[in-house]
Amino acid sequence: MLKFMLKEFMEESGMSIQSVSDKTGISRTTISAFYNEKSKGIQFDTLNKLVEGLDIEVWDLFENVFPKENLKCGVRRVQAVDGPLNQDEPTFEASFFYEKNSDAAKGITVVEFVMPLLVQLDEVNSIQSLAIFLSHEFVGSGWQVDANEHKLNDFLTRSSNSELEPYLISIAAQICANVCKSVLLKDDAMVIFKSDVGNFPEEAGPFPIIYNWPLRVLKDDDLIDDFIKAKYM
Repeated sequence: MLKFMLKEFMEESGMSIQSVSDKTGISRTTISAFYNEKSKGIQFDTLNKLVEGLDIEVWDLFENVFPKENLKCGVRRVQAVDGPLNQDEPTFEASFFYEKNSDAAKGITVVEFVMPLLVQLDEVNSIQSLAIFLSHEFVGSGWQVDANEHKLNDFLTRSSNSELEPYLISIAAQICANVCKSVLLKDDAMVIFKSDVGNFPEEAGPFPIIYNWPLRVLKDDDLIDDFIKAKYM
């Protein structure tokens, strides 16, 4: 769902209703309605005046808002079930959707955005680790790239840790259940999720999003719930 973000843009830029009106030629009344969120919509001509007058891009004025309480996620393997891990292309695909836009009986689901995930298994000093990577490199290859990447960036960047981790731990649990069908994972293995996707400053490092979970937690739904509750509640 798109949200018009003129109010947020004005506050971040320190701009008043009058200054926006002066720069764009749009009446104070109209700008005031946008700012106070009393407008029911925006005309293309008005949007064009805002973009040109404020010297910005269209996407600077919009944000993809995902009501987390209704957003669901499913995972499927995009390589063969017995295909090898440790390749250089996505192994799994996580799709986000709303239940209201899904009809299981008809096999129809409207997907909001997709995560392509590379999975690699490693073992050092008898300690196994299953690494799940979400990379710009994968997001930029396939699908309707711009729309998917924009939604994915917003979801990852604008979600708090307490909102984001339950989704990622659920994805990791589904991936581990699939991997365990063909690969023996030790109970003391660690599962690591790393991502460089999102609008993060350079000082955030190569992987601004990193989570670590014991495999034994991911194998038990009750332990997952306890883990999240202990960490965020």
